[in-house]
Amino acid sequence: MRKKKQDITELLLIVGIFINVNIIGSVYFFRIDFTEDKRHSVSEAAREIMANVEEKLYVEVFLDGDLTPNYERLKRAIREKLNQLSVYARGHLQIKFTDPASEEDENIRKRLYAQLVQKGITPKYFLEEKNGKKTEKYIFPGAIISYKEREVSANFLKGNSILPEQRLVHQAVENVEFEFLNAIRKLTNKDFKSVAIIEGHGELSREELMEATNALNENYATERINLSTDTNLSRFSAIIVAGGTTKWTEQEKFLLDQYIINGGRLLILQDPTDVRKDSLQKGVTYSLIKDINLNDLLFKLGVRINPALVTDVSSSVTYVATGLSGEMQLLNFPYYPILYNYSSHPIVKNLDAMQARFAGTIDTVKAVGITKIPLVFTSKQSKIINAPSQISLESLKKDLQMEDYNQSYLPVVYLLEGKFTSLYKNRPSPIDGTKVTVQNKASKVIVCADVDLIRNEYNYRINKPVPLGYNTETRYLFSNKDFILNAIDYLCDQKIIYAKAKEIKLRPLDTAIINNRDERIWWQYVVNLILPISSILLLALALNILRKKKYTRF
Repeated sequence: MRKKKQDITELLLIVGIFINVNIIGSVYFFRIDFTEDKRHSVSEAAREIMANVEEKLYVEVFLDGDLTPNYERLKRAIREKLNQLSVYARGHLQIKFTDPASEEDENIRKRLYAQLVQKGITPKYFLEEKNGKKTEKYIFPGAIISYKEREVSANFLKGNSILPEQRLVHQAVENVEFEFLNAIRKLTNKDFKSVAIIEGHGELSREELMEATNALNENYATERINLSTDTNLSRFSAIIVAGGTTKWTEQEKFLLDQYIINGGRLLILQDPTDVRKDSLQKGVTYSLIKDINLNDLLFKLGVRINPALVTDVSSSVTYVATGLSGEMQLLNFPYYPILYNYSSHPIVKNLDAMQARFAGTIDTVKAVGITKIPLVFTSKQSKIINAPSQISLESLKKDLQMEDYNQSYLPVVYLLEGKFTSLYKNRPSPIDGTKVTVQNKASKVIVCADVDLIRNEYNYRINKPVPLGYNTETRYLFSNKDFILNAIDYLCDQKIIYAKAKEIKLRPLDTAIINNRDERIWWQYVVNLILPISSILLLALALNILRKKKYTRF
């Protein structure tokens, strides 16, 4: 009877524990991810953004149907991530997967394809060959997210396009969470931080910054200001200085200096030299040294933009007259470097290449307490040309002297972090009655040695800007816009940018073993089939022998 009561007590205790655990779990939600790279966890930014979803959020993913193994993996990652996000959306998230290619009517299918492209989803084109027949195939690795009668698109295939398909898709898998959160934030964001764009020194015009401004306005409130009339910078979360041709006054420079010292964030893009690009249409132009009175401020922050241009074997193209009758031909132009070498920082992680024009290089100088992180580099075959120098399109008709391109991975963009020291330390304030703050709060500054990273072309014939990063000659869209948006998100301490920091380790099969027949048989049949079954049978036999011995003695 005592044994029976003890068993009943233990049973009731176990049942009670399970009931209490379920009650606690229903009130306090938690998940434990035991994977090494935390691939099944979501970021803090994801939890905050999904908590702002107040009504039904509809997500329609167009990656479905007959997919290759790589894109099937991407689809699986998208489904898993949406299921994770739905937990924090409190039942507001509705998910649907659609195969656009499943429509049998060809005309309707083509119209659907056109609608998806118009909404901003970039298709992936394949030419399949089966039984001697070639068929065209499109897949759409993207989604449409709808909320409160508004919708935005999300593209997942945004990695470095020069990589093999497996690596490209792997980058897309790592970016799935960020792309979803970025789209959802546009629909649910209520906190619009202010970003200032400085003008008054020959900076880029409204038309030249229209693409960047419109993109920023989806999550920020941008405002163009002139420091000669607007001196209250403390209301801005970040400031953008995009180029310039005339000198800053000491009073204006002092305002920018004190803004940084007191914790303000700065994105500055400056050309290393003065290049008259309009003159290049005539075949020749010049690279001249220029000074807009900001060099000493940058030096105090910890960097120096060198007065020289970088040329690169990895470059974009321009039109050159090559024939006797003035025929135009596209030739690689080393002064238009294509930048695709990045650090592992979230700002540039998994970005496609960026397009630069007449870019320079950046050196670091001593700045106590400042962390200097290079973000963007040239290729391994680069060359520096000091100013002043001549730039001639005629030189493009000659072969490159490859032995001259012997400089590798020159930094073009730097991130600076820490407590900066004022340029006006031990100096009188340029503004009467204003005290100099020598050092105060930690800040962040991003310095780019090329203003064209943010500049868009403008089509005055149709009165519309050309997409930022779009090359009209090659019809390729580079990642300039994504870089600018990521930079501002990081400067403004938006947690969403850290969703890009997630790294999922790729564990591919060893091709040497797969292609070796004996090795393949060993792993397929012996290790994966015979060994597990044999282990179970041996364990069962051992337990049976022990049981017989035990009860035979009894």
